[in-house]
Amino acid sequence: MTTVDVQVALRAAGIRNPRLWALLALIAATVLGYLAFRGNDVLAHGEDAPAFHFLNGVRDWVDDNRDTSAVFLFFVNEIRFGISLFIEGIQATLSFLGGVGVVAMVGGLAALFARWRISALAIAGFTSLGMLGLWQESMDTLALTLAAVTLSLLVGIPLGIFAGCNRRARSLMTPVLDLM
Repeated sequence: MTTVDVQVALRAAGIRNPRLWALLALIAATVLGYLAFRGNDVLAHGEDAPAFHFLNGVRDWVDDNRDTSAVFLFFVNEIRFGISLFIEGIQATLSFLGGVGVVAMVGGLAALFARWRISALAIAGFTSLGMLGLWQESMDTLALTLAAVTLSLLVGIPLGIFAGCNRRARSLMTPVLDLM
């Protein structure tokens, strides 16, 4: 059956706008599902949940051992310190550029890699962040995102090349990546 045949069949059945009907059916199914299962089979939350107690225990153990355990002192804290410096460097760069510089940079990158419409949309979006009073929070989020992507690429690309060249490494990494 072709697309034209399906459209003709839908029109013959009296359905003029199938997307609208699909949206209405989805909304109706959501409302009916909510009414049928309201309060049943939901995840436990609050201070009485076992997962809450377990995760709080892990957090308390980390807080208690952060300054005494050799694992934290010589390994985890050093990694955390390096990542913090990297993020602060990105934040300092964004602060140095200022609002106009960041908007111009984003608009220029969008114009370079996409069309002018995407560039105009990016400029309008970043300008609206400043007008809404969310500039600092947005720049902090942008810095964290840029740092996360950069660090992921710095770790992921060499591991991918190593896994591509070494069969044993690939067989060790594949289950870990499949689990993730």
